[in-house]
Amino acid sequence: MPSLNTKNYPYWLDAAIRSGLSSPPTPVLPTLFTSTLQTIGILKPPTSTTLSAFSSFSVKNKRIIIAGLDCAGKSTLLQSHVSVDSSPAHRDITVQIPFIGAKIETVADQRSGNLFHTIDVGGCAPVSYSVFNRAVCAQGDAIVWVVDGCDRDRIVESVEEFKMALGLCERFDERRLGTERVRIFDKFEGVVAVLVSKRDVENSMTMEEIEKYFRALLGRLGDGKWKMFGVTMRSGEGVSEAMKWVAEQLQNDLNAPVDEKTLLTNGRSISADEKSQ
Repeated sequence: MPSLNTKNYPYWLDAAIRSGLSSPPTPVLPTLFTSTLQTIGILKPPTSTTLSAFSSFSVKNKRIIIAGLDCAGKSTLLQSHVSVDSSPAHRDITVQIPFIGAKIETVADQRSGNLFHTIDVGGCAPVSYSVFNRAVCAQGDAIVWVVDGCDRDRIVESVEEFKMALGLCERFDERRLGTERVRIFDKFEGVVAVLVSKRDVENSMTMEEIEKYFRALLGRLGDGKWKMFGVTMRSGEGVSEAMKWVAEQLQNDLNAPVDEKTLLTNGRSISADEKSQ
């Protein structure tokens, strides 16, 4: 399973992050009959659109944060396209509540070690909630930001929360430690996919309209690090394409060549000569 990096976090934030993201979800237990059929190869293990995409690119031990405003379609994405349990109970989805008002839903792929978390952001919440949401996003290898394509009234709020999630808002990025100010969050360097949901609704905004709001922020991430998709959560249109792109980008990061001249370990530059020793 992917590790957590909570260095320089205040105690309460460290405890909340570990409570919300560390607990391993309980897998769906197959019956003896289905387990036997899977063992002898007659029946394939259950999978989903997203897990199949990540499996095809051999992506392992990654943490995917699915975030956005409430009612954007995050839970539908998790239940319909990540969860492998087709029953209404969705027994492979676990819910963690680090503190009152903060809820994280998680699906764990036991075979690959990948974790998928959903979290609601925004709203009239205390500052501590905003800091917690920012910390959750900072732990991800990829952020899947879900935008309600019909919510014209809150599109600006979604952009502002997105800015905070990417570490492009300095408001909560430092804390006082003794007599010094210590940086908690850095700019997000992972993969970012923006999913515009409810494309099947007649009065939804066009992709061009939404891109105008997000273009400036996405441009600061660099080429190839982000992509926007129009999706329909109920039918699954566009979801497979989006998740395959995320998985491909994560795989490309794994295969990226390492600079042999310098390595960064514990914040210190180490030369190639030191590495050989």
